[in-house]
Amino acid sequence: MSDPLFGAPSSRPGFDVVLRGHHRGQVNEWFDGAPSPSAGTDRVPGFDVVLRGYDRKQVEAAIERVLQGAAEQGGPA
Repeated sequence: MSDPLFGAPSSRPGFDVVLRGHHRGQVNEWFDGAPSPSAGTDRVPGFDVVLRGYDRKQVEAAIERVLQGAAEQGGPA
């Protein structure tokens, strides 16, 4: 995905905006600084639930994929 204003590539997946979902800014920050394979984290972060946030199931599934990929690339066994 790319930033429509600047055309810079982003590692952030796109999510649907729903009536009650995860805080968009918090989710964006997490994906901008997603853990490296050596970070050793296996927890899904706790985001605030707000009006007009990102779809919770989509966000949680994407984070699980990121964490699983980090573990496969050299995270803790």
